[in-house]
Amino acid sequence: MHITGGRYKGLNVKTAKTMSIRPTTAKVREAVFGILGSSVEGASFLDVFAGSGIMGLEALSRGAALVSFVDSSHQSVSVIRENLARLKALAGRSRINKSDAVRFLSQDSGYDIIYIDPPYKSSLREETLRALDTEQGRFPQTVIIRTFKKYILEYFPAFFTLDSERNYGDMKLYFFHRSPRNENTAGR
Repeated sequence: MHITGGRYKGLNVKTAKTMSIRPTTAKVREAVFGILGSSVEGASFLDVFAGSGIMGLEALSRGAALVSFVDSSHQSVSVIRENLARLKALAGRSRINKSDAVRFLSQDSGYDIIYIDPPYKSSLREETLRALDTEQGRFPQTVIIRTFKKYILEYFPAFFTLDSERNYGDMKLYFFHRSPRNENTAGR
Protein backbone atom coordinates (compact mmCIF):
# COMPACT_ATOMS: atom_id res chain seq x y z
CA MET A 1 0.00 0.00 0.00
CA HIS A 2 1.28 3.48 -0.80
CA ILE A 3 0.33 7.14 -0.35
CA THR A 4 -1.62 8.34 -3.40
CA GLY A 5 -1.07 12.09 -3.36
CA GLY A 6 0.77 15.09 -2.01
CA ARG A 7 4.34 15.49 -0.84
CA TYR A 8 4.88 11.78 -0.07
CA LYS A 9 3.02 10.36 -3.06
CA GLY A 10 4.23 6.83 -3.83
CA LEU A 11 5.74 6.18 -0.39
CA ASN A 12 5.01 2.62 0.76
CA VAL A 13 3.09 2.28 4.03
CA LYS A 14 3.24 -0.69 6.37
CA THR A 15 -0.03 -2.40 7.32
CA ALA A 16 -0.84 -4.59 10.30
CA LYS A 17 -0.91 -8.31 9.62
CA THR A 18 -4.43 -9.02 10.82
CA MET A 19 -7.71 -9.81 9.11
CA SER A 20 -9.63 -7.28 11.22
CA ILE A 21 -8.01 -4.27 9.52
CA ARG A 22 -9.32 -3.28 6.09
CA PRO A 23 -7.14 -0.45 4.77
CA THR A 24 -9.00 2.02 2.60
CA THR A 25 -8.18 1.30 -1.03
CA ALA A 26 -6.17 3.73 -3.16
CA LYS A 27 -9.22 4.40 -5.34
CA VAL A 28 -11.35 5.39 -2.36
CA ARG A 29 -8.57 7.49 -0.79
CA GLU A 30 -8.13 9.40 -4.04
CA ALA A 31 -11.90 9.96 -4.21
CA VAL A 32 -12.15 11.17 -0.60
CA PHE A 33 -9.26 13.60 -0.94
CA GLY A 34 -10.53 14.73 -4.33
CA ILE A 35 -13.85 15.63 -2.72
CA LEU A 36 -12.14 17.34 0.22
CA GLY A 37 -9.84 19.23 -2.15
CA SER A 38 -7.89 22.13 -0.73
CA SER A 39 -9.83 22.05 2.57
CA VAL A 40 -7.22 19.55 3.84
CA GLU A 41 -4.39 22.08 3.57
CA GLY A 42 -3.77 23.61 6.98
CA ALA A 43 -6.64 21.63 8.54
CA SER A 44 -6.70 19.44 11.62
CA PHE A 45 -7.65 15.87 10.66
CA LEU A 46 -8.76 13.02 12.92
CA ASP A 47 -8.41 9.41 11.71
CA VAL A 48 -10.72 7.29 13.92
CA PHE A 49 -10.30 3.50 14.00
CA ALA A 50 -7.06 4.34 12.21
CA GLY A 51 -5.75 0.81 11.59
CA SER A 52 -2.56 1.38 9.57
CA GLY A 53 -3.16 5.13 9.65
CA ILE A 54 -3.31 5.42 5.85
CA MET A 55 -6.04 8.10 5.81
CA GLY A 56 -4.18 10.29 8.29
CA LEU A 57 -0.90 9.74 6.42
CA GLU A 58 -2.63 10.84 3.20
CA ALA A 59 -3.89 13.96 5.00
CA LEU A 60 -0.37 14.77 6.25
CA SER A 61 1.06 14.25 2.77
CA ARG A 62 -1.60 16.61 1.36
CA GLY A 63 -0.79 19.44 3.79
CA ALA A 64 -2.87 18.92 6.93
CA ALA A 65 -1.45 21.00 9.78
CA LEU A 66 -2.19 18.33 12.41
CA VAL A 67 -3.34 14.72 12.21
CA SER A 68 -4.45 12.67 15.20
CA PHE A 69 -4.80 8.91 14.95
CA VAL A 70 -7.17 7.02 17.28
CA ASP A 71 -7.15 3.25 17.64
CA SER A 72 -7.51 0.93 20.64
CA SER A 73 -5.33 -1.82 19.15
CA HIS A 74 -1.75 -2.04 20.35
CA GLN A 75 -0.75 -3.54 16.98
CA SER A 76 -2.33 -0.67 15.03
CA VAL A 77 -0.71 1.98 17.22
CA SER A 78 2.66 0.28 16.70
CA VAL A 79 2.23 0.22 12.90
CA ILE A 80 1.19 3.89 12.85
CA ARG A 81 4.30 4.79 14.90
CA GLU A 82 6.49 2.93 12.40
CA ASN A 83 4.84 4.67 9.44
CA LEU A 84 5.22 8.10 11.04
CA ALA A 85 8.88 7.40 11.88
CA ARG A 86 9.52 7.05 8.14
CA LEU A 87 8.06 10.55 7.64
CA LYS A 88 10.45 12.32 10.01
CA ALA A 89 9.53 15.75 8.64
CA LEU A 90 5.96 15.24 9.91
CA ALA A 91 6.77 14.28 13.50
CA GLY A 92 5.52 17.55 15.03
CA ARG A 93 2.28 17.45 13.03
CA SER A 94 0.89 14.17 14.35
CA ARG A 95 -0.47 12.58 17.51
CA ILE A 96 -1.25 8.94 18.23
CA ASN A 97 -3.99 8.14 20.73
CA LYS A 98 -4.38 4.56 21.96
CA SER A 99 -7.95 5.00 23.07
CA ASP A 100 -11.52 3.86 22.74
CA ALA A 101 -12.89 5.85 19.79
CA VAL A 102 -16.27 6.70 21.32
CA ARG A 103 -14.68 7.93 24.54
CA PHE A 104 -12.10 9.96 22.59
CA LEU A 105 -14.74 11.62 20.38
CA SER A 106 -16.97 12.49 23.33
CA GLN A 107 -14.02 14.32 24.91
CA ASP A 108 -12.28 15.81 21.84
CA SER A 109 -14.09 16.34 18.55
CA GLY A 110 -12.48 19.70 17.83
CA TYR A 111 -10.99 18.83 14.45
CA ASP A 112 -11.75 20.34 11.06
CA ILE A 113 -12.17 16.95 9.36
CA ILE A 114 -13.00 13.60 11.00
CA TYR A 115 -12.74 10.30 9.11
CA ILE A 116 -14.45 7.38 10.89
CA ASP A 117 -13.90 3.80 9.72
CA PRO A 118 -15.38 1.46 12.36
CA PRO A 119 -15.46 -2.33 12.10
CA TYR A 120 -18.27 -3.22 9.69
CA LYS A 121 -19.99 -5.71 11.97
CA SER A 122 -20.39 -3.52 15.03
CA SER A 123 -22.66 -0.87 16.47
CA LEU A 124 -19.77 1.59 16.58
CA ARG A 125 -21.02 3.55 13.55
CA GLU A 126 -23.91 5.02 15.47
CA GLU A 127 -22.00 5.23 18.75
CA THR A 128 -19.25 7.36 17.19
CA LEU A 129 -21.79 9.64 15.49
CA ARG A 130 -23.70 10.02 18.77
CA ALA A 131 -20.45 11.03 20.49
CA LEU A 132 -20.33 14.01 18.12
CA ASP A 133 -23.81 15.14 19.18
CA THR A 134 -22.83 17.46 21.96
CA GLU A 135 -23.27 21.15 22.43
CA GLN A 136 -19.91 21.27 24.21
CA GLY A 137 -16.70 22.32 22.52
CA ARG A 138 -15.86 22.90 18.89
CA PHE A 139 -17.52 20.96 16.08
CA PRO A 140 -15.71 19.52 13.07
CA GLN A 141 -16.67 21.04 9.73
CA THR A 142 -16.66 17.69 7.89
CA VAL A 143 -17.33 14.12 9.06
CA ILE A 144 -16.86 11.15 6.76
CA ILE A 145 -17.93 7.67 7.80
CA ARG A 146 -17.15 4.46 5.93
CA THR A 147 -19.61 1.55 6.17
CA PHE A 148 -20.46 -1.67 4.43
CA LYS A 149 -22.59 -0.81 1.36
CA LYS A 150 -25.51 -2.99 2.42
CA TYR A 151 -25.68 -1.27 5.80
CA ILE A 152 -28.18 1.59 6.09
CA LEU A 153 -27.03 4.33 8.41
CA GLU A 154 -29.98 5.02 10.70
CA TYR A 155 -28.54 7.75 12.90
CA PHE A 156 -27.62 11.20 11.67
CA PRO A 157 -25.75 13.55 14.00
CA ALA A 158 -27.94 16.47 15.04
CA PHE A 159 -25.57 19.28 14.19
CA PHE A 160 -24.67 18.02 10.72
CA THR A 161 -26.24 17.82 7.28
CA LEU A 162 -25.73 14.77 5.09
CA ASP A 163 -24.18 16.11 1.88
CA SER A 164 -23.74 12.89 -0.05
CA GLU A 165 -23.43 9.12 -0.04
CA ARG A 166 -20.89 7.50 -2.36
CA ASN A 167 -20.58 3.79 -3.19
CA TYR A 168 -17.21 2.18 -3.94
CA GLY A 169 -17.33 -1.58 -4.45
CA ASP A 170 -18.73 -3.16 -1.28
CA MET A 171 -18.40 0.02 0.80
CA LYS A 172 -20.22 3.30 1.19
CA LEU A 173 -18.99 6.69 2.33
CA TYR A 174 -21.27 9.23 4.01
CA PHE A 175 -20.15 12.88 3.90
CA PHE A 176 -21.57 15.18 6.59
CA HIS A 177 -20.95 18.91 6.99
CA ARG A 178 -21.69 21.04 9.99
CA SER A 179 -25.02 22.79 9.82
CA PRO A 180 -26.08 25.89 11.72
CA ARG A 181 -27.82 25.01 14.99
CA ASN A 182 -31.06 26.61 13.88
CA GLU A 183 -31.12 24.40 10.78
CA ASN A 184 -30.77 21.17 12.72
CA THR A 185 -31.38 18.08 10.57
CA ALA A 186 -31.70 15.49 13.34
CA GLY A 187 -34.40 12.90 13.29
CA ARG A 188 -34.40 11.98 9.62
